[in-house]
Amino acid sequence: MACRKILVPIGGGDATPWILDGAFLFARATGAHINALHVRSDAKEAVPLLGEGMSGSMIEEMMDLAEKDGAERAKRTREKFDTFVAANAVKLTDEPLAGDGHVTASLTFSEGREDEMVSRLGKVSDLVVCSRPNPDSDRPPLVMVHAAIFETGKPVLLLPLAPVENMGTNILIAWSGTSEGARAISAALPLLEKADKVTIITVESENSPIKVSARDLTDHLGWHGVSAVHDGVTADRSAGEIISDRAKFHGCDLIVMGAFTHSRLIQIILGGVTRHMMNTSEIPILMSH
Repeated sequence: MACRKILVPIGGGDATPWILDGAFLFARATGAHINALHVRSDAKEAVPLLGEGMSGSMIEEMMDLAEKDGAERAKRTREKFDTFVAANAVKLTDEPLAGDGHVTASLTFSEGREDEMVSRLGKVSDLVVCSRPNPDSDRPPLVMVHAAIFETGKPVLLLPLAPVENMGTNILIAWSGTSEGARAISAALPLLEKADKVTIITVESENSPIKVSARDLTDHLGWHGVSAVHDGVTADRSAGEIISDRAKFHGCDLIVMGAFTHSRLIQIILGGVTRHMMNTSEIPILMSH
């Protein structure tokens, strides 16, 4: 799959520089355009949430504070985006540059709900990049991450909660034979074709047909010039734990996998591989639902 346009929601906080840097690593491998998106919440929408019994002056004061906070976040976003552009010699443009394989970038400011904007603009992008949810911060909102995964129809690159130095040189494919996993692999092909090492991991139970499926995937990747090795692991604990451990064992800098291959409600309530990886992974994950 050609990746020409990447949507990158940013909030202007401490994570903004390494989210942009993570997007740049992927964009550099594919010659893509980075569309950084900053969504400023509408203070008027917060009025119904401020609570009953508040006076008009109190509500007005709260709205003024929200406006000032929004303006400050937007200012920090612009400053950090400009720093990123200068540090990486990225070309600024809002239009495609014919015959240009270099990374380009633009910054879009919008107002409203971030999850709705990501859902809308993600549908007309090739990839969405964000960090995994941070339990110690309101960035990124879980509802926005879910919008990227479930509502855009596009793959999502989920970054860890720390800067990433390399991406795509040593790739782990977590394969379970699902259509979601197949879509993730198609999205990762530009990186897989350039990777130094590709490992296919399968978590196998007794009489599992997944080993045969892994051979089929290895053959398919061979047609793209990708030489992959298969690592079959017995399911002696949760699949999420096994995938994380094997990725560290192989020294991988990217994990490719399907997202929420079971019901979204079941995985949110009971847990699952996707939820485990979203909550704990220290390695970037390219996932697709």
